[in-house]
Amino acid sequence: MYFKKHVIPRLQDYVEFIWELKLPKNELGDGYHMIPDNYGELMINLGCTISSRVSGMKKAQVINRGEAYLGNCRSRGVVFESENDLHLLSAKIKPGFVNLLLRKHDTTYRDKFSLISREFQLPADPYIEPSIFRLSDLIIDRINDNKMYIDPLIAEAILMIEERQGRIMIKEIYEGLAVSKSTLEQKFLRELTITPKEYCKIEKMKGFMMNYNQHHHDYNLTQLTFQSGYYDQSHFIKDFRYFMDMSPRTFFSRRAIMSY
Repeated sequence: MYFKKHVIPRLQDYVEFIWELKLPKNELGDGYHMIPDNYGELMINLGCTISSRVSGMKKAQVINRGEAYLGNCRSRGVVFESENDLHLLSAKIKPGFVNLLLRKHDTTYRDKFSLISREFQLPADPYIEPSIFRLSDLIIDRINDNKMYIDPLIAEAILMIEERQGRIMIKEIYEGLAVSKSTLEQKFLRELTITPKEYCKIEKMKGFMMNYNQHHHDYNLTQLTFQSGYYDQSHFIKDFRYFMDMSPRTFFSRRAIMSY
């Protein structure tokens, strides 16, 4: 497996990083599993035709070679499957900017990828840099070519949640912003296609995954669970099963691939 992150300075306001994945068929197993992480994804399929499906669901979405797809924050994990090698290039879009790229507000594409280009120019050589430049240009052009903006209330709510790593009560958020609970939920669904509660749960799980990546050689899953702010292991396992449709021990024993 080959996985590499690319940080692009000119995209720093909109994109956390761009990542490239190459995964041979013999290492793919039951698919490439991506845990939800509160980022959008602008993904280019550089390889053969693949399918994507929400974890725990049977219905799949086909993504052909050379197509560019955009997805908002996910409420559950996603699995990419292929009969051949997997080769993806994707930008982690910061929360709130996906609608600027999509050029509309659309809550119907929750946990889905929307096709935005069928003609992304694929590289004629083995180097990835030309594709990264074209992907960067696509992002900048689509953001600059519209008059939409990020709701400042959403931006403030996201900041509150991230500062507390998801360990915050929803009441504390809407009271701190002087809005009603329903207003906050409606704005989250409109901008991110997930609720504030879902965003908090995912942020908390993202914190666990970062702890796991850094410290799994030093601590076991139970220890990492408590260090990541979960009050008991059953709560953590319940959330993990919802996101990935498998237990954490099954996930890690398979060495399933993580997106963050």
